[in-house]
Parts: sequence; structure tokens; C-alpha cells
Amino acid sequence: MVCEAVLDVAMVPERAPDGRPFDGRIHSRSVAGARLVNFRSSGHHITRLAHQVDRSGDDCLMLSLQCEGQSRLEQRDGRCLLLPGDIGLLDSTRPFRITFPETVERRLVLLPRAWLGRRGLQARNAMPMRIEASRPTTPVIAQLLRTLTETGPTLDESSSRILLDALAELIARSALGTASPSTSAAEPAPARDGLERVRDHVARNLTSPTLSAAEAAAAAGVSLRTLHRLFARHGGTTPGFGAYVIAERLDFARRLLASGRAVSVSDAAFQAGFSDLSHFSRRFQARYGIRPSALRRRADSAIPLR
Repeated sequence: MVCEAVLDVAMVPERAPDGRPFDGRIHSRSVAGARLVNFRSSGHHITRLAHQVDRSGDDCLMLSLQCEGQSRLEQRDGRCLLLPGDIGLLDSTRPFRITFPETVERRLVLLPRAWLGRRGLQARNAMPMRIEASRPTTPVIAQLLRTLTETGPTLDESSSRILLDALAELIARSALGTASPSTSAAEPAPARDGLERVRDHVARNLTSPTLSAAEAAAAAGVSLRTLHRLFARHGGTTPGFGAYVIAERLDFARRLLASGRAVSVSDAAFQAGFSDLSHFSRRFQARYGIRPSALRRRADSAIPLR
């Protein structure tokens, strides 16, 4: 059913800790060459291997809104973790693996590459890609994904095409960073692309202990000097590569703690790429004005964040 509704993949349920059987529902329909999917299920993982790619002929980008639970996306050497509110992108023409360690709900649109290619988002862009829930345009994209994938009364094809076109435009802008307030309109397009490729590499390797400016520059195809110049000029409140990485890691840890998806403060710190717990705690409190342990207790007691 998963293969028929989404893509040709291998799907394996995760063993539930309490022994409950696998349970899930999936709803899918096709409009204007795009596939619109709505599903909720127990934990499982799916893999798409090279022979499945070869025999399917699919050429689309998988856009996914994380509504509940976690999704761990892996494609080629990249990986990222989606939490509720995040949006992820995967390339259907390359093998991938997605793990859902617990109950998950997602909304998917498999959008033919042509819809995005003419807007500059090509296969050369690194995948998987995460569009963070905190970005200004993400709630708009999320609402489009929800509207397109509702299981009740559905839109007619003409209305669906209009929404798919708007979705493609917003996804391309978010993925390429052309609407980013930290990017100057006067900066040449190659420089903007270089900055976004660096940020993309950071997002996909945030938890790697070997993440460095030199590694990111090489992965993005820019010189180390250019990397530092771009962050100095367009880094906003984090004008430097090191400061940007720390800010991203702290934000990731904060979301893990606030959502109750880290079993402890040390778990959140290490998942976010920190190797020194005391250093993490000091940085966290300086940035957010609250100790990570206090945020963890707040999540446990279900006290709404202000």
C-alpha cells in the first residue's frame, strides 16, 4: 500500500516497546502530475534502493510536512532530522532512507521536478534538505501542504494547480534562500548560492563532530576566504561561521527539549553536536535565558512555552 500510494520503496515496521501491532492509515491522490499523500502510522522505516529508482522512472521531489513525531532523512552523505513544523525535501531519483522511530503523521507532495527546475531548484542542490519551522514562510508552505492533502472534500484540478504552483514558488525560494532577509539583493547570484550551499551543508551535518569551516567550504565549492567573507557580510546576528553553527545547534537542542523529544539534557546536547555538556549549558542559558534542565522540566509538565 505504501508503494502504491507514494513511491516504490521497502517498508519495515519498528517493533513497538509495548508489543502493540503496527497500525496506520494512508490516503493518496494524483493531481496535475503531482501525488498528494496524507498518512499517520506507528514507527517504521522505508528505504529506496538503486534498483527501485531505476525501474520506477519517477523524477520528482518529495516535499514533506512533519505534523507529529520525528523523521530521520538520509540521502547520499547527507542526513537531517525533522521535528513537528519542519518541512523536508528528498530527491526521488536517488536512493534514500527515512526512519520514523515512533508514531508519525506527515503530509507529502511528490512534485515533478519540472515544477521546481524552472525556478532554479535542480538536482545539484544538496538533499535531504530541511526548511526549519522558524522560517517566516514555513507556516504558509505548511498550510498549502495541508490544504492540498486533506482527506475530506478535495479541490478541483484547476484550484489544485494554482496551489501547486504557489507551493513550488515558495519551496524554491525557501530552499535557495532567495527570500532570506540575511541575503543582500545586491550580492551576485553565485555568492548567494554559495552561502546557501554552505548553510545546506551545515544543516545536513549539524551533529557531525568533524563539521568545520574548511569542510563546509569544500562541500559548497567556495574558498575558505569566501566562506568567511559571506558570513561576515550576511551573517545577520551570527556574523561568523562558528557563531552560525553554534546558533543552529542551540536552536536544534532547544526544539528537542521543548518538544519533550530528548530523554535528558545530555541527550539533547549530544544530538545537537555538543561534546561538552557544561559548555552547552552555559551557551544555552546565555542565549535563551533559561537553563536547559528547566526547559526539559517545563516540557515534562506540559507547561506552555511563552
